[in-house]
Amino acid sequence: MKIILEFPGFLQLTTVESGGTMELEAGKTVAQLLDAFSISSDHQRYIIPIVNQEEKRLDYELQNGDHLFLYVPVGGG
Repeated sequence: MKIILEFPGFLQLTTVESGGTMELEAGKTVAQLLDAFSISSDHQRYIIPIVNQEEKRLDYELQNGDHLFLYVPVGGG
């Protein structure tokens, strides 16, 4: 299956370009995708998956044609 993946530049996912199409095995969850990018579960808890403009959980099973944005809230002061 294919999805569109977007992410902020500071995530530095070098194997894919933000806004590009990715080929995945059917049944993969967002967490499994992040595992494949070597993002630790400690860091995954700070990532909010936005799928087709709706907030989802990391255990969401991705579907063919999904548009996934990996939102990472950043604060400062």
